[in-house]
Amino acid sequence: MSRVAWCGSCPVITYSRITIGSATGIECVFDLSPAPMPCEVHYRQHGQVFFRMPCVPGSAAIVSRNATVTSNHTYVSKLHAGEVVRWIGLFA
Repeated sequence: MSRVAWCGSCPVITYSRITIGSATGIECVFDLSPAPMPCEVHYRQHGQVFFRMPCVPGSAAIVSRNATVTSNHTYVSKLHAGEVVRWIGLFA
């Protein structure tokens, strides 16, 4: 489940934690954007950011996920022209 909140003119999407018992998994993120943009994916554990993935075309990240890890996707302000394309797969 995801929630959208606005921070000024930027939408911020927050994805819920994995809630199936103490399930662990791996999340793979691939940036398919046509150009770099000023946004990133934040991974938090116990409220602290432990990994940031900037929007760089062709980049990829593999992150270990469990019930204490959340991810926040920050997006581009309406003041910037461009698009962000990410493929995200969660393997439990």
